[in-house]
Amino acid sequence: VELSISVGTTRINNENRVVNTSAILNAIDACNSQVDQIERKIIYTQPRKFELDGYVVSKSYLDQGVQGFELSVTSEIYTIPKVAFDKYKHTLKKAGLDLTSIILSPLAISNELKVDKNISVLLDIGHHKTYMSIFIKGVLLESHTIE
Repeated sequence: VELSISVGTTRINNENRVVNTSAILNAIDACNSQVDQIERKIIYTQPRKFELDGYVVSKSYLDQGVQGFELSVTSEIYTIPKVAFDKYKHTLKKAGLDLTSIILSPLAISNELKVDKNISVLLDIGHHKTYMSIFIKGVLLESHTIE
């Protein structure tokens, strides 16, 4: 798994210049378009910072229907090699199943728990293995398997 940080920007083009879901998705798409999608497959994109006309704003602020000219989003983008993704997809297809999504276990758990402290350690304790993930301000820094 590879993590990259990307910034995507879009102009607010609707008549009233109101930030809507479409504008937010366009900015996130602009982030994703910077990834080499021939060699890598995006498995997860996590927006981390929003800027409206150069000012840092929260997602909840944008959801209030504010006006602006330009929206920028800084996102974490998690990718895997396209070859690995294609192997998973092919194996499932042979079993008569469709692959609907892939997500890293530590990210799924951290999103559920809203891990945003300066430093957080998440332990996913299983029957045979324990997974330890270290987050700094909600960003996955490292993940290890303990057998």
